[in-house]
Amino acid sequence: MEVHFRSVIKTMQKNSSTGDSVIVYTDGSVHSGVVGCGACSAILYPPMECGEIWCNSKAVGNMVSSVECEIEGILLAIEMDITFVNNQSVIEPHIIAYICCDSDSAVQAMDKFDYSIPPHTLRKIHELRLLLTATSITVKFVKIPGHVGIEGNITADQYAKDTANRLSRGEITAPTVLSVQSAFKIAGDIARKSWQRLWDNEHIG
Repeated sequence: MEVHFRSVIKTMQKNSSTGDSVIVYTDGSVHSGVVGCGACSAILYPPMECGEIWCNSKAVGNMVSSVECEIEGILLAIEMDITFVNNQSVIEPHIIAYICCDSDSAVQAMDKFDYSIPPHTLRKIHELRLLLTATSITVKFVKIPGHVGIEGNITADQYAKDTANRLSRGEITAPTVLSVQSAFKIAGDIARKSWQRLWDNEHIG
């Protein structure tokens, strides 16, 4: 379920003292080009009485798109939600997890299970859904504006970029698997650049 970001802020301010909701900001980043070394991150803000902010990131792959990274960021957020709830003894038995993402494509893909999600990711989503049910967590996706000074979004963006840069430098490793969706993105990018070169050459000549 997608909800408006401003309404989430009001809800969080109201519910943070009761311990029945958490908010997680996610992001994905590709080091260079439409497909390349990519990473994701998630920043979890717990209820007021449940301790410090949780920050996490991971390398997604060496041949991935930004949408793939954004989706993996959402999955990382869900995993963190489950771990957080399992580690706590003072929060409410039913938790609402607001997952805030600035990627329309990723939010829509998760909401509708569309073609942009690879089969192995769909299997992971199914497994996480079962765990969410077992831990009584309700996830609500929130589309937020990017690069407008939202603290959690800024932190998630930095974590994802830093991890993608480390992957590109060989400091960490990740799978090198090219999905069908990423292959189409590469083909589209090559076609666009070829057309641009042709256009430029015709105008120069």
